[in-house]
Amino acid sequence: MVYESAQRVGPCDQCGAEVLSVVSETVNAATFEWAIEGSCSECEHIWHASGNGISAEVRAAIIADNGPSGLRIVDPDPSVGAMMRVIRSRESLPLHELRAAAEDLVANGRAGTLAEMSLLRERLEDQGVRAEVVFATPRPSGRTISLVKRVVYLVPPKRLSDPDTRTALVPHRLAEAEAELLAGYLESATVLAIAASRLPDRLTGRLLLPLGVMTDGEWVWNLDWADYVRAYRVDPSQQFRDHARSRNYAPVELDDDRLQQISRTLGVPG
Repeated sequence: MVYESAQRVGPCDQCGAEVLSVVSETVNAATFEWAIEGSCSECEHIWHASGNGISAEVRAAIIADNGPSGLRIVDPDPSVGAMMRVIRSRESLPLHELRAAAEDLVANGRAGTLAEMSLLRERLEDQGVRAEVVFATPRPSGRTISLVKRVVYLVPPKRLSDPDTRTALVPHRLAEAEAELLAGYLESATVLAIAASRLPDRLTGRLLLPLGVMTDGEWVWNLDWADYVRAYRVDPSQQFRDHARSRNYAPVELDDDRLQQISRTLGVPG
């Protein structure tokens, strides 16, 4: 799953007061969805809107808040015909314009939201054309530099009963104070398994990260998430952040019976 969100300020459609809402785009199993949700502190109006496909309003807010993501073709000999089929599924163009659009895709790539570029990559790779999603690395000031990194996908913290999904590691999504609190929670929970070796991080290769599996009795995650959150301010998910905050960033202590039960459920060797 790929998820990207942004904040938008606008008038409440009930009382006209200025309110903050959250917009988001999600790609899950090749399905593209958008959503807008918010509440008004003046009139207590709560709203939620969602739909399939691209919303120009949501798209503009995400790019304004997060900056654009990009896609580039990495196939050394991409099939123009395959790319034309993908473009034709997205846009209605005459044949000569389709070919020009395919050639431009090879030369210049595409830019848009993270969800758009991730879905385009999936469709290209379904046609046998290798591509990768890239993004600009923000400076601390919020400005961007031209250096691009390949977007990396990892399994995020999940509830014990949930299946594995993957999320994009996009830096600078959390404020420093929240990132430090969340990282502390991620590394201070109970260890299910730990390894002596360390591996370079997947974003820059500059950090050596520990290998382990952690749990707080309700959620489970790989230990390296603590470093991704602390060093790069990656957001694991809104749901997990809310969960950690509800516990005041203090994991409960688990007894041996509960740990053995969780290990058996997850197939983690004791």
